[in-house]
Amino acid sequence: RDDWANQPVADYMSREVVTVTTDTRLREVTEMLVEKQIHRVVVVDEEGGRIQPLAVISDTDLVYYMLNE
Repeated sequence: RDDWANQPVADYMSREVVTVTTDTRLREVTEMLVEKQIHRVVVVDEEGGRIQPLAVISDTDLVYYMLNE
């Protein structure tokens, strides 16, 4: 599409969101990112029977952490 800036985000978003919980180990997150060839996962928590997003962790976050450790 030539006019991509005016297209709805629904045309470009990923519907399959990969989630982890706060107790997931960073090694597992790293493996998910590599295996699924994705750049981010959503950290979630169950609250009142509903899954609530808490944060997003990205491949860049992990690299930054490793370099500053």
